Amino acid sequence: YYSYIVSPYLVSRLLRNKGEVCRKIKADLPDCNDCIIWGFGVVGRRAIKLFDYMGWKVASILDKGAKFDNLKDISEVKKVRIPSKDILLNRKGLIIITTTKFITDITTELMQLGLEYKKDFLFYSADVESVATRKYFNEYCIKWFRG
Repeated sequence: YYSYIVSPYLVSRLLRNKGEVCRKIKADLPDCNDCIIWGFGVVGRRAIKLFDYMGWKVASILDKGAKFDNLKDISEVKKVRIPSKDILLNRKGLIIITTTKFITDITTELMQLGLEYKKDFLFYSADVESVATRKYFNEYCIKWFRG
C-alpha cells in the first residue's frame, strides 16, 4: 500500500516544495548524481522527476522494452538505451533500479558483472523514494495529524 499509493502521493506533494525542504531531504539520500535509471515505466518517470527536483543529473535510462506513448516531455527519451555490459561497467554514478517486474533478473545480471548492491546499484522504491517520503512525512506532513 505504501509503495503504490502513499509514496507516489508524497512524492507529488514533495515536488511542489522548494529550497529548504529539498536540502533537508537530500541530506538523508544517497548521492544519485550522474546515475543510470533502469526502467522507463511509471516509477522510472517518477524517479526522473524526483531526481530533477533534487538537482541530480540522470546520465542515461536503461530499458529493454521502453514504451514511449503518452509522453508529455520527450526530452528524456533521447537518453533511453538498451542495457549493455559497456554501459553498466563504464558509468560514473549509481544504477537505480526502478522496475519491480524484472528486479530479480536485473539484480542477477548486475551481480554477475561483479557489481554490488548499495555500492554500485540501488532499488529506487526502497533506497531512495521510501527514504525521501518518510523524511518528508516526518518533517513536514505529520502536522496534518496533530490537532
